[in-house]
Amino acid sequence: MTNLNDTLRNFASGAVDWNKRPVALHFGATQAALGHLLALQHASVQEGLMTGIHGRLTCVSTRRDLPPGVLLGMPVSIRLITDRGQPHTVNAIISDVQIGQSDGELCVYQLTVCDALSLMDKRTNSRVFRKRSVIDVLATLFNEWQQRSPALARAFEFDLSGLRADRYPPRELTRQVNESDAHFVRRLLRREGITVFAKAGPAKGERPFAGRRARAHARVL
Repeated sequence: MTNLNDTLRNFASGAVDWNKRPVALHFGATQAALGHLLALQHASVQEGLMTGIHGRLTCVSTRRDLPPGVLLGMPVSIRLITDRGQPHTVNAIISDVQIGQSDGELCVYQLTVCDALSLMDKRTNSRVFRKRSVIDVLATLFNEWQQRSPALARAFEFDLSGLRADRYPPRELTRQVNESDAHFVRRLLRREGITVFAKAGPAKGERPFAGRRARAHARVL
């Protein structure tokens, strides 16, 4: 009878097809390079309306020398089968990598994942927007983040197509006061009564900041 270590070793070495597992990881365009290096052992992921995506993925690998920088900012799909037998995908972005203990054959890697808006907590700013609508302000912020990091720009997009300009007229003054970009965005959304959620895959229709490559997820407002 095959024990747990042998099973994990088979997954980590690529001897077992990840697609046959009820819960598995997929690294999109880099699946061929990374898919056989990391095998998912445990996943704890939360997703919700307005709250975004937050989770921790515990993986094992036969490699102990995987550099965390290779994984940071990379889009990843957590693909699972629901209790109804239907496939469900959670697409997120790796925001932190911790290397754990090794038994000499398998090494533990813990990946922290989140949605694109949560990444915007990493920058604090103060500024004033004059005679701009909330749609203009959001577009400015999201565009800045995609211009800052080509890697992140390839990982996500923001869909503002559901916001009607006639419902959100320009305001004389909108201030961001020593707060993170994510906190500022959430505050604006609460003030205007706008909901936001993460959608696996690209947005539908016109995409304000879409590129040529498929994104991990879209933040839909």
